[in-house]
Order: sequence, then C-alpha cells, then structure tokens
Amino acid sequence: MLLVLLPSPVAAVDLLVVSSVDRGWSDFGRSTLAAIYRRQIQVDRAGHRLVPINLPARDPVRQAFSRWLFHRRPEAMLAYWNRRYFQGIKPPYVLDSGIAVVQFLGRVPGAIGYVPACLPHAGLRVLLRIRLPGLSSRQAGCP
Repeated sequence: MLLVLLPSPVAAVDLLVVSSVDRGWSDFGRSTLAAIYRRQIQVDRAGHRLVPINLPARDPVRQAFSRWLFHRRPEAMLAYWNRRYFQGIKPPYVLDSGIAVVQFLGRVPGAIGYVPACLPHAGLRVLLRIRLPGLSSRQAGCP
C-alpha cells in the first residue's frame, strides 16, 4: 500500500474593506487605502471626514491586514505614529472585534474599516475585497 501525503491547503481568508457610505471612488485600491490608514487622506472627494478603524495590534486579522497594506507589522508603525501624533494627527481608532467594527461603521457615516467576509455586514458598502493567505477562518473569528 502506497501512502501519499499531500500538502495541506494554504489557509486564506477574504477580508472586506467596508464603509457605511458609498464613497464614489472608482479608483479605490491599495494606495488609497494606505493613505487613509496613514491619515494622509482625511476627507473623501465630497468633503466628508474619514474615520479609519483598526483592530487591536495583536489581532491576527490586523497583523495580516497590516502586512498586506504596509508590508510591515502594526508594531513597526509605532515610530510613524509617534511622529504624526506630535504633528497633531492621531492614529486610527482601535475596536476590540470585527463585530464591533461592523456596529461602529453602521453608526458613523465617515468610518471605514476591514472585517473578515464571514462576518455579517448587511447595510455596509464593500469598497475592496482582499485575499489574505496564511490566515485561517478560525484566526479570523469565523464560525
């Protein structure tokens, strides 16, 4: 009897960048999202204030999102935020969970955040879908 071991499939989770309002961006992508999360873009084209939302730095979803967006871990952004803070610019708000992000986005029109696609997100506008390899559904908090 021949036993063949196949490599296990690489875990991957789809992450959605969502907002409660259609921003009207036809060219929304990684560079625009990075500028929003660095607080280099603070208003949309209609002049509405943007409120980027993060998960806690140690959250596996935030770790994967940060590596995808900035090519670095959240901890590596600390020096950047220290400089920006002294310029009067605060980092994105941090919420405890994907569910908290969805609830916040539903109440704050300028908020923009990211959540695993498996979480309920009815009523929110999907701005971008990102495939995050190396992140399991369990790590992302999916049922």
